[in-house]
Amino acid sequence: MRAPVTSPTARVLLGILALALFVLGLPQAGQAAPAAGQDDGEAASAKSGVVSINVSGFSFEDLDPRTTPNLWVMMKGGQIGTITPRSVHTTSCPVDGWLGLGSGRRAADEPRDQCREPASPLDGWVADWDVYAQVARGDNYDASLGALAEAVPAIRAFGNGAAIAAATPSGHVENWSPVGSDLGADVAESAEDGELTLVDLGNTAADGYSLKHLDAQVGDVLESTGWMSADRPNRLGEGRVPVVFSSISDGAHKGSSMQATMMVEPGEQAGLLTSSSTRQPGLVQVPDLAPTLVALSGAEEMDNAAGAPMTSGSHGSDWKARYQAVLDRQVAVKTQNELSTWFFPVVAVLMVGLLGLAWFMRKNHRELVHSGAYRLGVVFAAMPISTYLVNTVPWERATNPDIAMLGALAGWALLLGCWDCSAPGGGTSSGRCSSYPP
Repeated sequence: MRAPVTSPTARVLLGILALALFVLGLPQAGQAAPAAGQDDGEAASAKSGVVSINVSGFSFEDLDPRTTPNLWVMMKGGQIGTITPRSVHTTSCPVDGWLGLGSGRRAADEPRDQCREPASPLDGWVADWDVYAQVARGDNYDASLGALAEAVPAIRAFGNGAAIAAATPSGHVENWSPVGSDLGADVAESAEDGELTLVDLGNTAADGYSLKHLDAQVGDVLESTGWMSADRPNRLGEGRVPVVFSSISDGAHKGSSMQATMMVEPGEQAGLLTSSSTRQPGLVQVPDLAPTLVALSGAEEMDNAAGAPMTSGSHGSDWKARYQAVLDRQVAVKTQNELSTWFFPVVAVLMVGLLGLAWFMRKNHRELVHSGAYRLGVVFAAMPISTYLVNTVPWERATNPDIAMLGALAGWALLLGCWDCSAPGGGTSSGRCSSYPP
């Protein structure tokens, strides 16, 4: 049988068809290259580090455009919030703040007359770790020391306090070094390696501490991470990694006060910080810092953390309004904490005293006792809800905020009491307080 004869034209067409099928079957290099580049970019993005700069004793009242120009710029363009440093004791020392940062819960050093200065690690082991662990086991806050290191193993610590927060549950810290003159370059290198970088810049409440030096160090870190430059000294740029600045303790036993925290994050707008643990705009707490750093690092959620990741709101507000909001919040929390220690006990004593007086007057002044007891009872009953309504009045900006708050509280209680007394009752057109049991 003879093979079919193929014409030259047919052979050319078959050759073109075979070549086309061969080309179409090849991998699409032009499309594969961008995908590979995209994977590399995603890997680099996932590997980006986080920087946490921490001090003690620094509040928003310490900010000044002349003394602390870099922190001032960070406040204007970043996410800000006042942070409560309350720990196990009524006042918190630097060690307490670092233990809280490393555990995500309230934790503290043993009670001392003076705050302990964090010591340098010895051969990779945090000094006095056994003391910290024993105190944590004995208090009621269930702090798991070393929880941050378990959640984010790649941690670089600069400074003695940072070593405490970066230590493992056994107190071992691998990647630690003192704060040097090239802090900005060191932090940038650590962040580029994808590490969580903790920086201890000391206790601003200590004698002789220089806020100008602190601001210069923060400026070096912001510049090395792309947030600031010499060409734009008065505003933030597009940084490469998140940077969190926070004061994590009171720094002394002189008294507790609200501290400052600020955060800049690539692609995020300026606003007021909050968290699900406080649910109040402009207010966070020290245990919120560890979950925040874990979330920014892309690690799994911490176990046994009392805080929650910080979020931001009020994005459309002016920086002056945000700054005033955190100052008001700072005054409000401090005043409320001071008044809460005695206010409700005093109210309870007054109520008991009035009841006792009514008991002795019940026979000779029956009508007066009945009507007066009802009126006073209405006013006292209105006080709990008045503690919420008092926040509708800007008493925080008064010269004496404690007196202003008490005045607003009494005013709301009287207003609610008068409203209740003027309401119709008993099926008559007269007010409730105009009638009383016979």
